[in-house]
Amino acid sequence: MKTTQFKLNLPADVKAWLEEEAVRNLRSQGAQVVSCLRAAMSRQEAVGDQHALRYRGVMELAWSGCDDDEIASFSGHTTKAMIVKYAGEARQIMRARQAAAKRK
Repeated sequence: MKTTQFKLNLPADVKAWLEEEAVRNLRSQGAQVVSCLRAAMSRQEAVGDQHALRYRGVMELAWSGCDDDEIASFSGHTTKAMIVKYAGEARQIMRARQAAAKRK
């Protein structure tokens, strides 16, 4: 794996924490930074996956004919704006399919 070196300015408390964590984990400080960044990347990917599942669930409920209140009670959305956004997209797809079927 090719690596790239760059300068990183850290606040003193973060630098102290990094040094302690590197010693505790038997790593160099650079390896500790990489480990922390990779962990953050994994968490971000997991959040993205959860968001995609929630989004898909809202669309599936809209396709099933659920109204916005039913969808909100399932998805946990507290505002109608997100329901309108995701369910609206699903309903638009449904209308487009219905229109295409009528053309046949």
